[in-house]
Amino acid sequence: IWVDSAEGLLEMAKNIEAERLAFMEENAKNICKGEEKELRGRQSEMELRSKFPVGIDAEWMPTATGEASKVSVLQLATPQTVFLVDLQTLLDDSAQDSRLLGFDEAMVSIFSANNTLMVGHGVANDLKQCKRSFPSAKAFSDPKEERLLELSQAWHVCRNLNSKNIEAAPVSLSKMAAKILGKPLDKSSAISDWSRRPLSEIQMRYAALDAHVSVQILQALLNPTAISDES
Repeated sequence: IWVDSAEGLLEMAKNIEAERLAFMEENAKNICKGEEKELRGRQSEMELRSKFPVGIDAEWMPTATGEASKVSVLQLATPQTVFLVDLQTLLDDSAQDSRLLGFDEAMVSIFSANNTLMVGHGVANDLKQCKRSFPSAKAFSDPKEERLLELSQAWHVCRNLNSKNIEAAPVSLSKMAAKILGKPLDKSSAISDWSRRPLSEIQMRYAALDAHVSVQILQALLNPTAISDES
């Protein structure tokens, strides 16, 4: 879902909150005594299972000098929906205080919601780049580390803490997708022109998948029977 207006931000925040509440309700039902017994002694994994995952990724246009340009698109993915937030339009240099305030209110309500976890490959760096690009946006000013989850950390918690064979996490999101989900990501659009409007269908699919696959990988890590060690 493309988000480039104040109304779109509010609708996104409302939809994500509704999904979070439904997730928490379903999660509470699934934590039966049998599961608690099975996961006893695996507190870190139990904690991950209780969190509502929001996949995070960001795209910006490459430059000839190698310097980073402003972040153009921020992707937020829940288990069911992906939102592509048009930062380039919402937070352009002419953005008025009221528009910035509306952006901050919507984003902070998502980032700070109870039991929400921001998940991604390089998620801390993506948010850092957002802060660099838009220093006036309070939503990016101080991300709480306890609300951020690098997929490599999830890999360690779910695969290594309870195994005698320590296995290093794949170094890229594409390789992790290949290992966990059985298929690598097509990264050919990574260096495309993210400042163009409208984005192409290929760019939008790429952006959406980059965020959504982080949620899929986390859910697969928490369900070891879904992981193929031969992939």
